[in-house]
Amino acid sequence: MLTSDELKSVLGESLKETKASDRADGGFKVSQCFYSLPTFNKSVSVSITMAGTRDPKEFWRETFHRDEEERDRERKREEAKGEKDRKASKERREEEEEESAPPEKIAGVGDEAFWMSSPIGGALYVLKKNVLFRISIGGADDQKTRLNKCKALAGKILARI
Repeated sequence: MLTSDELKSVLGESLKETKASDRADGGFKVSQCFYSLPTFNKSVSVSITMAGTRDPKEFWRETFHRDEEERDRERKREEAKGEKDRKASKERREEEEEESAPPEKIAGVGDEAFWMSSPIGGALYVLKKNVLFRISIGGADDQKTRLNKCKALAGKILARI
């Protein structure tokens, strides 16, 4: 899905080698390609998930919108409880949110996109039509720079979908 020239234009290094694989997974067709660069921790992994017996949009809703639905249900339950229960529930939610950062919604990429950061890298998840893909990138860059590089690579993939 990405050419050597595209990788070099975004990441500043030429492609060293690629490793591709295809598999069926959970009712989906998944193609994955690992783009190895001379500086190994700058390498890129791209996974593309397409419909098999399941629609990728179903997975997308379960992964990125389940929390919204759970928050709506929680809010409705809290409205039915007393003030004391409401405060305790709010404190539990705040503690859970501090433990794991939620995915960050990214505007202007595909039909919908989310960024998930980690201390050693980050991944951009993009939904376009009935295809979803994930771009994972590492390296010493800060999160904002990693996100911008992933968005640039996503633009190149989106042009092919």
